[in-house]
Amino acid sequence: GVKNISNQLTIHTEISAEHPELRSVAKAQGWWDGLGEFNFSRVFSPENPPVRMELAKKRYKGGTELLQQHDGSVTAAVMMSILRDKPSGICMDSGGFCTTGSMVSVLPRDTSLPCIHFFTATPDPSRSIFKPFIFSDCPTPVPRVVSPQFGPDDPVRKQPRFQSRVDRRHDLYKAHQVALNTMETKPVGNDYDANQY
Repeated sequence: GVKNISNQLTIHTEISAEHPELRSVAKAQGWWDGLGEFNFSRVFSPENPPVRMELAKKRYKGGTELLQQHDGSVTAAVMMSILRDKPSGICMDSGGFCTTGSMVSVLPRDTSLPCIHFFTATPDPSRSIFKPFIFSDCPTPVPRVVSPQFGPDDPVRKQPRFQSRVDRRHDLYKAHQVALNTMETKPVGNDYDANQY
């Protein structure tokens, strides 16, 4: 079958392992009375959830519906299309927030085959390509997707930390931003030349 999580608690009553003090803490906080079935999601979800959690419910519902449409035939390409889906809210580009990147992993049952991970590494998966990567003992980094290094001058290494800012964007990210800005400002019509992208 297919399962979906979308930035919310999805463990309910079927708990395979838990901290020995989980239920006593829930009782001490007044979140659970100790009677009846222990439902993790219900116990630990706030009574008045913030807006972002309500939006997560919409994504959960949309993601579940999209996965169920492909139940039994979920492929890497199907997952990429789901992660690019805007109507469901999975691929976000509103409310001042944009999905920053997505990942799809293919984990073969045959342990002799490598796991392949596809990353966008650029914002907005609906406008990004998924690039394959296999983790190994000696990976060769692709220069255009390696963020710049600042060595001892990196604000994270200096004391006090983060007193200055540096541009950590890699070349592909920068090129993607230029293309994205061009696409958003170029009028669509007969003179549109898709080949330039």
